[in-house]
Amino acid sequence: NIKIIKLTTEGISDVYQLFSDSLARYLDPKVHYSETQLRDLREQVLNRFDDVISTIIAQQPLVLNLAQSAGLPFYCHCCALFVAAHCD
Repeated sequence: NIKIIKLTTEGISDVYQLFSDSLARYLDPKVHYSETQLRDLREQVLNRFDDVISTIIAQQPLVLNLAQSAGLPFYCHCCALFVAAHCD
């Protein structure tokens, strides 16, 4: 179970990092983008946000079916962390 949770955490973390990097570039006040670049970057941020949600949803059946219900707190924790990080 620990190996499954570790791999799941790494997968979600990797996808979230891509989203976070795109969002940081989009919000960086030091960089001035052309209108086209800004639109493309905004689209990338939205697509990567969708990727994070899709990754969490895709992992749900695997994580929630772990023995002794170990996956439920982990899954809820991942969702809560993502929401908290996004709201910052």
